[in-house]
Amino acid sequence: STIKVNSSRHGKAAAAFVMFPVQIITTIDSRVVQLDYLDGRLLISSLTRSYLCDTEREKFWKIGNKERDGEFGACFFPAGKNSGNQQPLIYCTRPGSRMWEVNFEGEVLSTHQFKQLLSSSPLPIISLQSDLQYNITTCSPQSLAFPKLLFLSEHYVMSWTERGIYIFLPQSVQVLLWSEVTNIQDISVYKNEVFCLHLDGKVSHFSLLPVERCIDRLLKRSFWSLAARVFCLFQNTL
Repeated sequence: STIKVNSSRHGKAAAAFVMFPVQIITTIDSRVVQLDYLDGRLLISSLTRSYLCDTEREKFWKIGNKERDGEFGACFFPAGKNSGNQQPLIYCTRPGSRMWEVNFEGEVLSTHQFKQLLSSSPLPIISLQSDLQYNITTCSPQSLAFPKLLFLSEHYVMSWTERGIYIFLPQSVQVLLWSEVTNIQDISVYKNEVFCLHLDGKVSHFSLLPVERCIDRLLKRSFWSLAARVFCLFQNTL
């Protein structure tokens, strides 16, 4: 059937939408935690496992052999601009701060472990409303369950827990940062801008910046003291 929507006063069709018959692609054995879509393939993460569906050829795969119990996210990781004919990857979070790296056919290539890498102190959030404090200490390794996974850029993925925000370089098995931001219900990302919906209904906005750009932005706004403290904190990375 065809639905035409007339929004102009002269009765001209402003838009036309074609509705195809609804088809059931698959039936999942438990509640769906996250969906992602790329190049004709639908990625489904449920409470027990992840699935990959080729929507064009109507083929369906289970990812991996081991089930899990709980909310664990999964997302596509598109190939980079200079990657030639390399296919996209898939990353699926696993219990114990682990992450599966999966090819575009649903085959598990490797398991990445981030538990020990998350034993560092959280990086401070640079704020104009609070003092910059950071104690470089070693914490206990974090065994976490990441409920959702978001593709952030050509190299990074992001997730969160009730304790904070985490950004990973999954291909090189590194933790770019983790920072304490609590009571997060959901996150939306646009380029380097992060919008967090909190459980109390509030929305917070963060910008992900390289240290040089952060210092430059502070200097342009005449926050000399804060810029100096950021420089001292990250001088080994500059």
